[in-house]
Amino acid sequence: MKKVIILFVLTPIISFSQTYYDSALNFQNEIRNYYDLKPLEYDTSLSLHAQEWADYIAETDDFKVSDDDFGESIFSIQKIYCYSRNKNPYLEASINWIIDTDDSNTLNQILYEDVKRVGFGLAENHNYIYVVAKYDKLYK
Repeated sequence: MKKVIILFVLTPIISFSQTYYDSALNFQNEIRNYYDLKPLEYDTSLSLHAQEWADYIAETDDFKVSDDDFGESIFSIQKIYCYSRNKNPYLEASINWIIDTDDSNTLNQILYEDVKRVGFGLAENHNYIYVVAKYDKLYK
């Protein structure tokens, strides 16, 4: 009987163990697939760099890309909008990077053929949620 109870308790955890960034990674890979590009792989080291920069932006409210050697995309969304509409900020960021017609560099970064890995970071302050994606190669 204990095994049955444990199975019922753990099944939702196992079923929903997908991370928030998975939807962003899957979305970017669908776009890359459309252009016959290899899928991106998630990289924990890049995620640490992305998290550091997201923390910096949230702390300083200085919304700008970093000056490191990685490819990078940044995004902000109002917390009240995100939470009231139950939005996934990682996915919202990836969608914005694809359809943002003012800055083609974000789309080009995602579609850069030499990019193989990506990491994500997320931080928030009182008003905004910031998402940072770091790529292993900088689009040129």
